[in-house]
Amino acid sequence: MSVVRSAVAALVLMLMAVPAGAQETPACQSISPVRVTVTTTAGPSIQGTLLCLTGTEVVLTTDGQLSTTPLSTVRRIDTRADPAWDGAVKGAIIPLIMWAVFCHNCDAEPMLRAVAGYAAIGAVWDSLDTNQKRLYSGRPAAAVAWRLRF
Repeated sequence: MSVVRSAVAALVLMLMAVPAGAQETPACQSISPVRVTVTTTAGPSIQGTLLCLTGTEVVLTTDGQLSTTPLSTVRRIDTRADPAWDGAVKGAIIPLIMWAVFCHNCDAEPMLRAVAGYAAIGAVWDSLDTNQKRLYSGRPAAAVAWRLRF
């Protein structure tokens, strides 16, 4: 009988030593800080850096201060759009590299035209594809829609 008691006592001690990791939820999802625009249901959009997104709230830094917004009032969270000027810079780099590597003695005028052309293509391309992503979409707002079918 003492062997059974010892085995039960050892089993109880082992079960007490096992951590209950599945019962705790993380307070904050690990998010790398990203510049976002938070659209709320009750006011203007909030722009800042997203630090934390939990199941109940959104934590941002705006103007150097922490701002906590309940998730129930958030309509959506979007990343900021990519500026078009960086597409122009990326486009202009292509002919500049070609000029520097392959064409040391070429005339400047055709190369500068190529730089301007590729910069324009890069700016247009970047303005069409803004790289803006939706991180969170809450409950949809009330909307009215009509459909006309033929």
